[in-house]
Order: sequence, then C-alpha cells, then structure tokens
Amino acid sequence: MTGYDCIILGGGASGLFAASMIIKLTSGKASVLVIDGNDRCGKKLALTGSGRCNLSNKNATADKYHTDDPAALEKCLGSFGSSDAVAFFEDTLGVAVVSDDGLFYPATYKASTVIDSFRFYLEESGCIFKLGSKCAKIFDKGGSYEVILEDGSSYKTRHLICATGGCTYPSTGSTGAIKTLLKGIVAQDDLVGFKPALTSLNSKMAGIKALAGIRCRGRVELTDGKAVTDQDVEDIQKATCKAVRKVYPLISKKRLRSDIYTIMKTFSQVARGQVVDEPIEYIPLGDYAPYMRAPHRMDLLVSAMTIDGHWNCNQRCVHCYAAGQTQSSEEELPTEAWKEIIDRCRSAGVTQLTFTGGEPTMRDDLFELVDYARWFVTRLNTNGIRLTPDYCKRLHEVSIDSVQ
Repeated sequence: MTGYDCIILGGGASGLFAASMIIKLTSGKASVLVIDGNDRCGKKLALTGSGRCNLSNKNATADKYHTDDPAALEKCLGSFGSSDAVAFFEDTLGVAVVSDDGLFYPATYKASTVIDSFRFYLEESGCIFKLGSKCAKIFDKGGSYEVILEDGSSYKTRHLICATGGCTYPSTGSTGAIKTLLKGIVAQDDLVGFKPALTSLNSKMAGIKALAGIRCRGRVELTDGKAVTDQDVEDIQKATCKAVRKVYPLISKKRLRSDIYTIMKTFSQVARGQVVDEPIEYIPLGDYAPYMRAPHRMDLLVSAMTIDGHWNCNQRCVHCYAAGQTQSSEEELPTEAWKEIIDRCRSAGVTQLTFTGGEPTMRDDLFELVDYARWFVTRLNTNGIRLTPDYCKRLHEVSIDSVQ
C-alpha cells in the first residue's frame, strides 16, 4: 500500500489549490496524491467565467452574501482575499492576471491557461495524479486514513482533504457522493447538508435557453410567493374598470371587465412562456373611436420654427412640412401655460400627447413637460440630432413612451 502525507479527493479548483498550497508551504517536501474520477483535472474549472476562468472578485465582501453568521464569513473572506488570490496565481503559478471591472481573469482569458499552470506546477513539484478513478471507501485507521478506489487500488495517508464539491454539476463529478463515503468516519452531527452558495434561476420562457452562457448585468427581485386569490383578481378588475370608464364612459362595465380579464390572462400566459388563448392583434381606430369622448391624440406644438424672425430648428430639411405652416412661427408658450393645456387634455379625456414642433428638443423644459404628462401615452417627434445616450436616458427617466 502506497503512503502519502496528504491525499486530496477531487481535482477541481479547490483540490488543485489545496495541493498547490501544501507544496508551497512545505517547500515541496510533502508527498501529495490528487484523486479525481474524471480523465482530466479542472473539468468544472474550465467552465467558469463562460470559459474565461474568473479567478477572483475584488467586490466579494461579506455584505454581498446572505448568511446566518456574517462574522464567520467575514473571517473566511478576509483570511485570503482577492489580492492574495492574484498574488498566488501570478507569483506561484506564473499566470498573468488582468482586471476587468473588478473581476480577475488570466490575461489569455482562457480557463485552459489556469488548469495547465496548476498541472505543470504540481507535476514539477512531485505531486501525483490518479485520474479516472473514483473513491469507493474510506477507513479511519486511527491517526491515518485508508482510501480504496473502485479499481481496487488502496492508498494510505496521514491527512485527507475532501474537495469533491457538492451536488451542483453531476456531469463534472459533483454528485454529492462524498457524504455517503464520510458517514463511517465523521459524526453525523458534524456533516452539514449541501446548500448552494450560487444557483441558477430556471424559466419556462420560450427561447431562454438560447441565452445560456451570456454574461450581463441584471437585477432580480424576489417575492414572497404569495398567490393571487380570486378576490385579488376581483379587486384589480373593479379598480381598473373604474379608472378606465373615466376615459371611456360609453363602454359597458361588462365589456370592460371582460377585456381586463383577457388582458390579465394574456400577460400571465406570456410571462410563463405559454401560448396565449387570445390573438394579440392591431385594433383599428375606427373600432374604438365610437366609445371615446375626446380625440385619442393631441399634438402639442411646443417649439416654434422661427423666433423673432430667426430660424429656431437645428436642421433645415427640404422636406419639412412644419416650416411652411402659419402656426409654426407663433410665439412659444411658457412652461406653466403648457402644463395648463396638458391638464385640460386630461380633463377632456385625451389619452395620447405628441410633443412636436418645430424641433421640441430645442426647449430646455421638454423633460419637465414630458414628466408632467406621465398619465398619458407620450410620443416625441424629433429630427434626432440631440438624441445622445445621456439625452435618451433622461427621456426614459421621465417616462416617454415612443420617439418618432
């Protein structure tokens, strides 16, 4: 039976790192055996960072996690932080590291670079790898351990490190089988059940699988899972019906409640990735105009083409239909006057406002006016000259609905 100072079960990120640190701290004097059921080490490591191998994160602080013991987590993260990780990869393994918005990667942006660096360092230091063999049994010999593999080979060690992972990725070897192997040598009270520190969110939305592997910044909000009751639906229908009838008083309550139910059902089916029962089609203006008490849209000419005889548009388009109109040169109204007009449009039952001109983006108070008109469906007619990213961001903040 071959003996080692330390046997490490699992040749993933944790196992390779543990072996490297043992070699480093003992100046290569310790004999180390790494056992992994895969035919090569670092199988799951090759998948990290979408194959680019995210090594560390300078923003990985305790406040970014949910835990019952923040102090213990703070101690763990503080004992070997991102700067320590970068120093290890650069100084010990010889991997050039780059920072990308607080995330650290090998300069090659390839996981294979890290895996090869681990393997070369360990092999040159005398570490032995036993690949393609899974652990079958572990025996506590009192001061040492005996590890028996499925192929019948056995090894003895003074120290045993189990770095087989949890049960997050069975195809890479993380099956959770280590709990069964440890039952005979570790008290049941000392075995903590596997819980994911990082997990996926599954969706039945059609086409979502096509986005697998794409990294982006996002935001997720968790709800308490409270089910919407029949009474909740009834209350929503009543409140919505009451609000809509103020704008469309000629539509019967029965028709409104039926339409609102259809809309709610359709939204629910779309959110679940289901085929909707009702077709989503364009409704001609003539179909709903008889139920309206005011024009469905009002165009607000907030900017004049000329002011005091001077051209007030930032373009001179030969096809402009506004330049030749008498109203296009009338004196511009101040902010408060336009707000009063917006109020009157709402009282009349107009549902959509279009800010036009001239060129409406020439007004310094355009954002204020659009923000004041949040009740309406709002549209902006513009030549687009001033639509910089910052300008568009501000339009979004004041809830513009469309731009033409």
